[in-house]
Amino acid sequence: MSAEFSKMMLGEDMEELNFDLGDIEALQGVSKFPARIKCATLAWKAMEKAVAANEQ
Repeated sequence: MSAEFSKMMLGEDMEELNFDLGDIEALQGVSKFPARIKCATLAWKAMEKAVAANEQ
């Protein structure tokens, strides 16, 4: 889900999603503001790192 969110933030095609992002899709407009993409993805990147660290 995190990877799909990152793709959405980068403006990639969302037609190939295997699931619905739900309310998160409201953030799709952020992709038009490159300075805000990092802010929008910060929590997702932190979650990815926490999950990876917990799996080790």
